[in-house]
Amino acid sequence: MFLIQVFFFRNFRLKRIKTNLYFNGNTDLTAFSNFFLYQTRLERVHLNFHNFTMIQKKILLFHILNCSPQLKELEFHSYNHPGNENVLCFTVSEFGEFLSKTRQLESLILNYPQKLELLYSHADQLKLLPPIVYTRLKKLRLGDYVDGVLALEILNRCRASLQYLHLKPANDEIMQKIFQTHVSHSCAFSNSLLEPTLL
Repeated sequence: MFLIQVFFFRNFRLKRIKTNLYFNGNTDLTAFSNFFLYQTRLERVHLNFHNFTMIQKKILLFHILNCSPQLKELEFHSYNHPGNENVLCFTVSEFGEFLSKTRQLESLILNYPQKLELLYSHADQLKLLPPIVYTRLKKLRLGDYVDGVLALEILNRCRASLQYLHLKPANDEIMQKIFQTHVSHSCAFSNSLLEPTLL
């Protein structure tokens, strides 16, 4: 179905797309890449990935970010067959590129049911990350099992703009950072402080 849509819509410049992407052994990743290559005016992207490998998901994620300079909302959901790995891991270099490519977003949702993490061997490597600040990001959701370091790196960069935050589970360090830098006198919480909703 998506391949038909690629052929039909590739000469159109869409501003919003919401769809399911299915991958099997016979699927050509190039078809997906070519479609987004034409979509230079996208402002809102909501994609549900089914049975993509971590490498394939990262390739498409960065490809979409490179092709969509006007992007305001990015939402990725990942679903794999039971027993298959469903994670997204960034190296420090990849995460630095991700920060640079998403700095203009108003909404960011990355939902990976098993794990979303940042890979590094020493804390000094984190100093190599670019000094990006999210000045427009209002909504942030980082999966159900987000790496604490990755979450803190993003939270530290959107202190002035964030209005809604979903992190589950959130450890004590993350909750302390939220209270110190994001929570105003007017705030609401749900789900036993595990889903902070900032007003």
